[in-house]
Amino acid sequence: MYSSLLETLHHLKNYAAEHYEGQINSDYITDEKREELTKDWKKFSREFAKLLDLASFHLSSEAVAVLDEYEKKKAEARKSDDIFDWIDGDLAAVSECLEELKKAAKRDLKVK
Repeated sequence: MYSSLLETLHHLKNYAAEHYEGQINSDYITDEKREELTKDWKKFSREFAKLLDLASFHLSSEAVAVLDEYEKKKAEARKSDDIFDWIDGDLAAVSECLEELKKAAKRDLKVK
């Protein structure tokens, strides 16, 4: 479960980073690449939603709290009227979630 969540979050982080760079530099992302990123974002967003539904059965309460915090911060970022603030907030939220979930996974799985 942890590996699936971490992989999915990685892809969502990649989308946010690429999207941010594409907003700054219009030549950075071709239309084809933008379509591919959007397709991946939809796929991994659906995968994350599924994993989130299953999380309370498979993860510690601390790990679930990390995911809940991510959802809250992601929703906060979405409220921004500024596209850069929205993407930056989303990127910060997913990056923090990845780091905190790795820590929770190591604790729960007793990995050093």
